[in-house]
Amino acid sequence: MSEKQIIIADDERALTTVFAMRCKQLGARVKTYANGRRAHEMIKESKPNLVILDIDMPGEDGLSICQGMKASSDPAVSQIPVLIVSGRNDERTIQRCQQLDATYCQKSSNIWSHIKPFILDTLQLEEPKREVIGRAQRSKPAISMLGKVLCIDDDLAITRAIQLRLRQYGIVSPHKNEKTRHNKSWRVRIRGNPLRF
Repeated sequence: MSEKQIIIADDERALTTVFAMRCKQLGARVKTYANGRRAHEMIKESKPNLVILDIDMPGEDGLSICQGMKASSDPAVSQIPVLIVSGRNDERTIQRCQQLDATYCQKSSNIWSHIKPFILDTLQLEEPKREVIGRAQRSKPAISMLGKVLCIDDDLAITRAIQLRLRQYGIVSPHKNEKTRHNKSWRVRIRGNPLRF
């Protein structure tokens, strides 16, 4: 089976980075664009298997791109599935997505849990199986790899994505303003064992 290709167009670079990383983990090849006009050109040229669009972007907005795709005389472009991912949640926007035969998903802190099943189903991909290892084996690499980690981001979606990634290594990231009782240093818990730094 040939590798599936996804084009992601969104001017929020942090979000596209997370989406691209997650899609690659599912086995897809990913290209990202921050400019809508450039993304539209590449969609027509490369004819991906799935397009993920934000609405508000420089160059050309996502709804306009989608409309242009659906109006294309080339079925290899007009029949590409489109996922609209936007902070807009007004009824007019949602209805417009439905009229364009695009799937709509509102941006939120748990957005990946909503779009991942759609991507797997649309591209007929299987979720990669994770290797199951024992607690002792899991905790030692996590501690040796950890060093000192400090993550600061005002975007809750990005923070959640990083937390989920850390948890794959058995690392539980601290909650906001969590302090130790003693020297007030930040800490994370690895399977219940506090690490201070």
